[in-house]
Amino acid sequence: WWLIYASYVLAAVPLLALSSSLTEMARSAGVGGLELAAALSAFPLASGVGRPLLGLVSDRVGTLRLLIVSAAALALGSAIIPAGLVLEGSLLVGLFGGALVPLYFSAVSEIYGGAYSTTNTAILYTGKAVAGVLGGSLFAVVLEGGLARASAYLVASALASAALLAAASRRRGRSTR
Repeated sequence: WWLIYASYVLAAVPLLALSSSLTEMARSAGVGGLELAAALSAFPLASGVGRPLLGLVSDRVGTLRLLIVSAAALALGSAIIPAGLVLEGSLLVGLFGGALVPLYFSAVSEIYGGAYSTTNTAILYTGKAVAGVLGGSLFAVVLEGGLARASAYLVASALASAALLAAASRRRGRSTR
């Protein structure tokens, strides 16, 4: 259970960091004006589109497998922002980050069954508050040290999430399907 919880917290960090600091990140990457406006508009749009789209994909490839891919996509989106690819990074983080809640809720149901599903998902959702501290306040401190360092922090968080998901999958004796 705690591997899933920790992976959710870590996966949500890039989404919440961009939600709170996308403008500052873009400016640090030398991006402003219309490109920044496009990224700021595309980010929540991608987040909303990602939920049903990735839900459909999850039904075909398996929730845990898609969550691992999502964590890798969050890492990639976070990694390309310092290169000035703010719109592209925002789209990746928005698309895959926006789908985290329904995908994790589905994973919890698949792993633990329907009994106590409301309690299980409610406890899991408290992880968003933890991620809010890591992706909000702590990220702001890291960002003061430069965009490259901040990006590395987000990449590490997302990759750690993928590693925890893989460990949880193996530990349960289940495939990633």
